[in-house]
Amino acid sequence: MVRERAWIPGGAGVVALAAMAAVGCAPDSPPADPAPDSMPSAAERTQAPPTPDTPVVPPIFAGDDLEKLLLDAGHVGALFPSVTGVGEASDFDASVGETEGQIGDPASCMPLLWPSDWSLTVGSRSAQWQGADDAVRYGGQHAVQAPSIEQAEESFDWYSDAADDCETFTPRADLTDITYRWTFGAEAERGDTVEVIVGTLGRGGEPSEEVVQIQARAGNALVSISTGLGEAFEADPRRIADSVADALDAAVGELTLASGSGSETAPAGGDDSMSEWVADAGGIGPIRIGSSVAEVRAAVDWIEAPVEGENLSRTPSQALWSQEFDGGTLVITLADDRVSGVEVRADIDVNAPDPDGSGLPSAGGVRIGDSALAASEAFPGGTVFYKMAPGIEQYVVSDIAGQTVSFSAPGLVDPADQFSGYTLENGVITAIAVEDATERESMYEIYTEDLDDPGDSDDHDD
Repeated sequence: MVRERAWIPGGAGVVALAAMAAVGCAPDSPPADPAPDSMPSAAERTQAPPTPDTPVVPPIFAGDDLEKLLLDAGHVGALFPSVTGVGEASDFDASVGETEGQIGDPASCMPLLWPSDWSLTVGSRSAQWQGADDAVRYGGQHAVQAPSIEQAEESFDWYSDAADDCETFTPRADLTDITYRWTFGAEAERGDTVEVIVGTLGRGGEPSEEVVQIQARAGNALVSISTGLGEAFEADPRRIADSVADALDAAVGELTLASGSGSETAPAGGDDSMSEWVADAGGIGPIRIGSSVAEVRAAVDWIEAPVEGENLSRTPSQALWSQEFDGGTLVITLADDRVSGVEVRADIDVNAPDPDGSGLPSAGGVRIGDSALAASEAFPGGTVFYKMAPGIEQYVVSDIAGQTVSFSAPGLVDPADQFSGYTLENGVITAIAVEDATERESMYEIYTEDLDDPGDSDDHDD
């Protein structure tokens, strides 16, 4: 079906739709109470209060720390007895990526089908679940890093509003008559750090086409969990909400709280040769994050002034200022007339990229023309992002301050098997970019703020 093509493995939304496809084959009895030894202990759930000499540092999950937010097999089995296997954590985030065409009716309900806001995702870890005898053929969990706690809170608020306001909605009224039903179950909080919402999402009239859907926030991370119900499976939403909240609270307690602003800033490099420019969390060469247009032009005198319609284009939330040079293109992203991102792209043949990066900037000793494997070795703990539309293949590493360094690398993903994984050695780096991702805007706001939709919630004005 048209809508289902938009749900490719990589988030709770696809897990939900895939679980709906697993009709019947339900367990014979409702779930037993969790085994005591499978749940987080009281000690694990408790953090010692800070002393007057200990600064309170908010929990920031980045890179491999996101794995702490994935429930282990014992916990999953205790909550969902028909789940018999939990796969290893994956750092591959694959989805369609295109969003505007997925706005439904009412638009404010779409977070229920797209709970992980990919526009605010700068890191990801996920694990898929398997059930015996096809009782639960699909299910899984997905933890993503938002650039900041504030952006994670904003995204969760959009989901929370939808969970409160929506009962039925359709993904694309102009393409399909599918109607989804949402039933709110329970919610739980642990201080100001952890929030959890549990409900069921279904389509059609059969209970076996429903899924348990859990959306949570832990600090700057958003966690999505989804698995099938089945006819005889009656989930206890209160128990699920409390159990997941306790597990995420324990993960916060296990987190080694980081301090500082993020990656160290490398020397900017000279203006004479781009080969001396260094990409780091603060920018690329003399073009620094936060600079004004005038400051950029003063630092690099060959960059032409931005002129809309010529070398300046706009997206719903950003302005892109581009400058061609011998061998490539420099693209500067502006937010409120300040640099929020810098990218250097090599001129390539898209069918056979083999760029010469010797005269272009480097990052951690890695240059355009190297493999994505070199980028992962220089910057461990990153995420491979694949977006079928518009065909993005990137290795991205993000620090605790929401600053990202990304390496575009066509060839990472096998076009014949696009969503099964990636091969770092096959990805050829064609561009290096640095971004202050805290300047990103939620896709929910981008695609719904201007819609004249009587179903939109008035609570989204903040």
